[in-house]
Amino acid sequence: MIKKLMLIALVVGAFGGRMAMAQAIPWGGQDEGYIPRSGQTLDCENALTQALAKALVCIAKCHQARAGGRLPDQTAEDNCESNVSNRASCKAKFNATRDRLLSMGTCPACLGEVSMDQVFAQGVGFFSSSINGQIYCGQ
Repeated sequence: MIKKLMLIALVVGAFGGRMAMAQAIPWGGQDEGYIPRSGQTLDCENALTQALAKALVCIAKCHQARAGGRLPDQTAEDNCESNVSNRASCKAKFNATRDRLLSMGTCPACLGEVSMDQVFAQGVGFFSSSINGQIYCGQ
């Protein structure tokens, strides 16, 4: 009987631990999101974060080129930033990482193609609307 109770306690403890690990842990504080529950999820999310950071640096370089006269107009700047037909554009480079991540099949369900594209759009939108005007303010 004691062996049976110990076995039940062991099984319940093992499953209880797995269930606790499976629950999403909020990032905490003012930050939104959840702590990744697996190494594969962490790798995907970190790679996406790095791709977004590279895209924002790329966008900044496009803005620098426009400010320095190396991109003559808005069309040239858009080609630098977001023309997916231009393999050197920031968006095309981001898409290459996005497609590689999606082909691996290790990203969480919340990070599909549409979600990743929204990450890019929100990051670039924030950068362009909130920061660019503060940097390029000389008249």
